[in-house]
Amino acid sequence: MAGKISKEALTSIESFAKQGKGVVEISSLLGLSQPTVSKYMKKLGFKTDMSAEGKKEEIVRLYEEGKLIKDIARLTNVSRNTVRKYLQKCGLTKKAEELRFGKETEKAMCEMYHSIQNIEEVAKYFGASGQGVRKVLLRNGVELRKVNERSLNTEPFRNLNTAIPVEVEILLNKVPKRINPKYQKATQLFEEIDTEEKAYWLGFIYADGGVYVGKNPKLYFGVKESDKDILVKFCKFTGISEDSIKTVTRKVKGRTYTSLCLDVPSVTLCQALLRKGVMPNKSLIQSPPSNEVLREDLIFHFIRGYFDGDGGINSDGSISVTGTLDMIEWIVEKFGDSTDRKLSQKDPNKNTFTYRIGGKKAKEILDKLYLNCSVSLDRKLKAYKSLCGFSQ
Repeated sequence: MAGKISKEALTSIESFAKQGKGVVEISSLLGLSQPTVSKYMKKLGFKTDMSAEGKKEEIVRLYEEGKLIKDIARLTNVSRNTVRKYLQKCGLTKKAEELRFGKETEKAMCEMYHSIQNIEEVAKYFGASGQGVRKVLLRNGVELRKVNERSLNTEPFRNLNTAIPVEVEILLNKVPKRINPKYQKATQLFEEIDTEEKAYWLGFIYADGGVYVGKNPKLYFGVKESDKDILVKFCKFTGISEDSIKTVTRKVKGRTYTSLCLDVPSVTLCQALLRKGVMPNKSLIQSPPSNEVLREDLIFHFIRGYFDGDGGINSDGSISVTGTLDMIEWIVEKFGDSTDRKLSQKDPNKNTFTYRIGGKKAKEILDKLYLNCSVSLDRKLKAYKSLCGFSQ
């Protein structure tokens, strides 16, 4: 319902209307509802039309200002399909992805896809949706790999009973000569997983961390620069100095990539994590945590940590998560879903599988992971809130 407004607001509406601004723009500028602005514009003698057709000029103007289709839909309270329809009628056929990416970025996307043949990984690196990357590739004449060209090779990778490596046994039995006080808190935190934060960080380590068991045992992380927040949060949680976070630059196929790493050289911390199921060189052998390691009420906090490391949220609301077959089947079971027709495997000789799902089920899963959570990767939480229409 259109409400009463102050004399100052009324004067501002009249001033903006005389400048040729429409209901949508004035509403945004003054923080008033569109029905309220429309009501007072009519009282002042200005013509308004709150129908979708009446917002056509506003839609075109916002588009020409560089607004994305989803933002125009939100600002004008019109569906995305209606926005696209009016833009197409006006000969404006660019999609949101074309506005978001420049030529150089599109070129880099194509080059990366040629190298790794994985749309989701390209999308994850560039912070885009899988659908958006697909459109970029097709627009640039890139031939896409057909996912269904080969069937899944699951049997060799299910219920793996990998023997504990000798070096792990040696480290577990090692008595440190000296316990570094800088890492004592971190060790104590992972001796028992009994809180939301502990479960989250164990999940994140399962996905994006690693334990080195060589001469100088350590826990290590590596993330892209834009995800620095997650390393800062880990440092605060464990009492480790943020000065331990280092910048690393490397070259891959002629391109330079900058990332952040965090090394925690602690025998006792590594021992605690090994006892919680974090194995060295785990990417192809990682098993889910046992009931003794993780309580039932903490499972979704653990999965959120894992998802922040090896999961993805696309702009269309679909989600994906990658890992060993045992890990993925365990996670999907906890989601209350099945992997039927939702698994892909890039290499039939490797124990790396990706589960993808969209629609209502994906939203239900995201709610279980992120609604009212106390710790998460900023980028993933922001993507979740954006999809749900929550304020940032």
